[in-house]
Amino acid sequence: MSMWTGPSIFTVCPRQELDYIRADPKVCFTVYELHQLLMDLEERPCFTDTAYTSVVIQGKAALLTDLVEKERALMAIVQKYTPQLVEKGLPEARVRGTAVVKITAEHITGKYYQR
Repeated sequence: MSMWTGPSIFTVCPRQELDYIRADPKVCFTVYELHQLLMDLEERPCFTDTAYTSVVIQGKAALLTDLVEKERALMAIVQKYTPQLVEKGLPEARVRGTAVVKITAEHITGKYYQR
C-alpha cells in the first residue's frame, strides 16, 4: 500500500526490497489505471488494445527511522484505504516494526491511450 503526499510517496516494503534500496536508493514507481479493453471490430485477438492512464515516478528512496514521521505516513495510508479506522490509531510496536519507505520524486512522466 502506498500514499502520495506532495513530492513524496510513502510505502510499506518487504525486507528484500529494503536490501535493494540500501544498495541503491534510486527507484522507479509506476501507477496505472486500466480504463477498458478496446476490442477490434472484427474481434481479432491481436488487435485488441487497452485504454489506460499511467504515471512513472523516478526518485530516491529512504527508510524512515523517525517514529513520528513513520506514524504520520502510516496514518495517511490508513486514511486512504480504511478511513473508518483512523480514530483507532496505531500501536507503537506496529509502527516500530513496520518498514516505511519515503520516495522523493525527482522526475514524473505520464501517458495515456484511448481511441
